Amino acid sequence: MRRTSSAPCALPAHKRERGFANLDFPLAVMGRALNNRRFAITPLPRYPLERIRAGQFTSAAALWRTDINLNEN
Repeated sequence: MRRTSSAPCALPAHKRERGFANLDFPLAVMGRALNNRRFAITPLPRYPLERIRAGQFTSAAALWRTDINLNEN
């Protein structure tokens, strides 16, 4: 989650310096397989979210990514 609004910050104090919480995880640990497809389910934080950025990243590049803005009407 990256802070983009002027609303009070809901991030825990130790994550406020960057303005977002990095919730990365290795697919090898969290991943599951179904019908030859890999996916992961991970718990979301208990504080309000503004945006979710998901994707598959290597040290060199993003293989794919998507941003979901949770504040859009």
